Amino acid sequence: MYEASKTLGNQATFLRSLRYAKVRVRACLITSVQACPIAAFIGTPELLSVLTDITAITGERATTFTLLALFYGLSVKAVVVISAKVFNRLSDDSEPHHVR
Repeated sequence: MYEASKTLGNQATFLRSLRYAKVRVRACLITSVQACPIAAFIGTPELLSVLTDITAITGERATTFTLLALFYGLSVKAVVVISAKVFNRLSDDSEPHHVR
């Protein structure tokens, strides 16, 4: 967004900068949501250990990992859909044009 504000110059406002950089901001948002589960497993190896113990005790590995995969997929999909609506609304709410 810093580059966007530099490009827009004196006319830069937060919303104008966000409109200019919306593709990059949305891509970063989606990438961060996709990386959260990986960061959790790397940051807390106990989480993976507990998950493995739970699946070993219950014997329902397929069910447990399917539920995790569904939760992961739905959370990423929710961010994609919500960010699309927000950024489309930003595009639709363009600033009024001044009449010469």
